[in-house]
This record gives sequence, structure tokens and C-alpha cells, in this order.
Amino acid sequence: MPKSQIIIDAVNGDVPIEKSLKRLQVLAHDVHNEELERWAENELTGYLGTDEVPDYRRTKSLNITYSGFNLMVQVNNVPLPVGCLSSDTLDEIVVVPIREDILSVQKLSEADPGGYRDLSFLAGEVLKKSGSIQCVSIRQLIPSSAYGKVLAEVNNRIIKALMMLEDQHGKLDKLGIRVDASKTAQGNAAINETLGLPVQIVEKESWTSKVAWNIIIPIITGIVGTVLGSLATICMGLG
Repeated sequence: MPKSQIIIDAVNGDVPIEKSLKRLQVLAHDVHNEELERWAENELTGYLGTDEVPDYRRTKSLNITYSGFNLMVQVNNVPLPVGCLSSDTLDEIVVVPIREDILSVQKLSEADPGGYRDLSFLAGEVLKKSGSIQCVSIRQLIPSSAYGKVLAEVNNRIIKALMMLEDQHGKLDKLGIRVDASKTAQGNAAINETLGLPVQIVEKESWTSKVAWNIIIPIITGIVGTVLGSLATICMGLG
């Protein structure tokens, strides 16, 4: 059973999910986990077009509608036949990255039927393939259930990360567990591996290195010192 109130709040849904993310962001900074901190920030602010989105933020949809003209008849928000697009185009658009910030994701999970992606730039291809359909707008539906799955997965990852942090550092409620970076590397790697985040490789010092520094190096230093002392004595004698 978790001891930290912030974990209990997240499990029971007593606080908004963005507040749990902000708490996790602060804790990740305190334990020097840059990858976890960046993940929380991306979920709060959304993923840029250049960012790679996590797998749980990808969904598939070929529910495409258009508004415009078909054989000079005006139509509004009607299904677009998939035959109006090439197979290559369909392969490119079938997987939809969900880049919205977590607040927008939550709102879209409650919307009916969900959110839309604008595909109006495909109007030229549609006209060329169909010969009769002139699109003013083309939209691809991302159903509300897809946003709901993202919301559930983010909440699940928050709870996992918080529980692992509690196991490693104790009660988390003070949000001030600043610790030395050298003592957090292994725990951070475990959290990141669990969440599918980049894991920083922690290289352990080999026993041979320890032997070298603790035994061999002092011996060599002593020998060098003796030799230099002898040379100095000889030089003084010659003088």
C-alpha cells in the first residue's frame, strides 16, 4: 500500500492528471532523471511535429470525410471513398500520431465523436483519382476512445513511476528529495526501462581499476619518488 498522498491522489483520481504530471516532473528533476522529466513535460505541453511520439500515442483510422462537390452536387461531411487515394498515401495517413497536450487529450476523450486531423492537402490527389470529387476540406476522424486510451496509459505510467520513486526514496509528499546524482542512476534506469524511456548506461568501475588505483598506482608513485630521490642525491654528490 503506498504511503505517499500524491500516489493515493493519482490512484483515486482525486487530482487532475496534469497536477500529477507536474508533481512527477518536479520529483524527476530532484532525482536527476532527465528522461522522466522530459516525458512529463511533453505530456503537459504536447509533442512537437519534430518529436517522436510514444507508441501509446499512435492510433489507426481510415474514417475520412470530405466537404465539397461531387459531379457538381454540393456535399458536406460525407465519407470519402478510399479508392480516391493511392495505396502509398493510405499507408502514410492510416497511423495517426496524437500530439496534443494532456488537457486537450482529456477534452477530446469526452467529445463526441472525437477529434479530427486536417487532410485537405490531399484534395488534388482526390480530384485526379476520382475525376469528379472536388474537396474543399478533408478530415480524418480520431475517435474519442483513442484519446481515452492515451489518458489511461499516461495515468498508469504516472502511478508506476511514483511507486518506484517511493520504493527508492521513501515518502514523496514534501516534493524535495534532492539527492546526489551518483546515488540515483540505478533507480532512474529501472524507472525508465519500465516506462520505455531512454536508459542511461551506468558504467560500474571494474575491480581491476580499483586495484590499479588503490595498490599499483601508490607503488609506482613510491618507486618514482625513490628514483627521483636517488638521482637528486647523486647530483648533489657530483656537485
